[in-house]
Amino acid sequence: MGFFKNSVEAPKSLSKNTHPTLMEGLLLKSLNDQRQSKILCDVVLLVENEEFSAHKGILAANSHYFMAMFTTDMIEKEQERVILKKLKPSVVKEILDFLYTGRIEIDNKNVRDLLEASSFLIISSVTDKCWQFLEEYLNVETCLIVLSIADEFYNLDLNKKALKFLCREFLSVAKTREFLELSTAEIKELLSSDDIYLDDEIQLLEILIKWVNFDRSNRRKYIPELMKLVRFHFIKPGILDSQLFKDLATDLEIVSQTEQLSSLTSGGEAPRKSYSNIEVIIIAGGVDETRILDTVCCYIPSANKWCELASMNTPRWRSQMVLLNNSVLAIGGLKEVSTTNPEIPFLETYQPRKDSWQAIHTLDLPAAPMNQPRFGASAASIDNKVYVIGGCHGRITHQSGEVYDPSTERWTFLAPMATARVHCATAVHDGKLWVFGGLSEPRGSAVRDVECYDPDTNNWTSVAPMPGARA
Repeated sequence: MGFFKNSVEAPKSLSKNTHPTLMEGLLLKSLNDQRQSKILCDVVLLVENEEFSAHKGILAANSHYFMAMFTTDMIEKEQERVILKKLKPSVVKEILDFLYTGRIEIDNKNVRDLLEASSFLIISSVTDKCWQFLEEYLNVETCLIVLSIADEFYNLDLNKKALKFLCREFLSVAKTREFLELSTAEIKELLSSDDIYLDDEIQLLEILIKWVNFDRSNRRKYIPELMKLVRFHFIKPGILDSQLFKDLATDLEIVSQTEQLSSLTSGGEAPRKSYSNIEVIIIAGGVDETRILDTVCCYIPSANKWCELASMNTPRWRSQMVLLNNSVLAIGGLKEVSTTNPEIPFLETYQPRKDSWQAIHTLDLPAAPMNQPRFGASAASIDNKVYVIGGCHGRITHQSGEVYDPSTERWTFLAPMATARVHCATAVHDGKLWVFGGLSEPRGSAVRDVECYDPDTNNWTSVAPMPGARA
């Protein structure tokens, strides 16, 4: 198990005058000695077959439950012996020790019982320390237990944190015994989520098989229902007929024909947010009949489907998109068409696993800006760096280019091209950047010039022009 014993000590006083704190400590120590010796106590708590002597004042000062019991017209008000039902003697002892000493030891074996008892007795100081313990030791081995306890005791904040951790570390959590012991209902709820982190649906199928085989005799009957959780639309063509899948299909005792398997899918039309082995085409920004867009969507060829993604922070038209280190970068473009300086000088990056866009920040600037605002530029990536070439700013067409290095989060000018151009095309070959055609200015004529840039030497070389001008 991933829980560890956690000795939690009550906070120390921040007062500069230590005398009251010392006196309080001596007073509690004296009262605790009385409790241990069973002298001068005015109440006895009966828990199952065990008795615990205590002081009503100490109990009432720390527990709203006891405060109400000893100060209202409840029958226990005048009684010297109070019965506590549904609580364990060992847990009551730990809570009493805490009330008199300020110390309590919390571990995976007692945390749930302490939560139950402290919630029943309304002792928030113990309850808070239990939640602190569970949150601090949230890990792969414990997250399912933490999630279960958070659900049981209605801690929405911890539930959210544990669920987020579970989705992010799903592949690791799925290897634990706690995962294999989940009920059918819990498995259905979890595997139906769009938020669990998977590279592809084959991984989910393998996990599902392991869960079934853990208790095959009792779980085998749920196979047809569970297979509906697999989103076969997003499995690459051909994989369903591979030897790997045939082995899995045999193990599950189901047919391996693509059409029949796909027919088992009742829902799950949308892709999970974390797919990394599924090829998609992302469309971001642009313009419609009324405005420049910040919306983003993607096309999944294997499923012949479109799905919506998170919107960019800034609307962009005629921007450039580049794939870099499994992230998508949106570079430059126009945000408006009716202002003096509509070009966007900074980039933002899309993180597929988080389905979110974020402007790339630096230490001294709100975002990493290009040295020159530009739209209609062309972009490509080489060796984990982004190159942006040409484009225009207002009516000025650029010969310049820039390179963005994510390790330094800085843009650096390149040597200028021989020909200024906008709306040109780029290609990467043999570690070099090739630039083709474009317009001599935003509304100018097309050019047929071709240039090649060498990142090692920071030099451009003119090569044979295209047969005809084009942009």
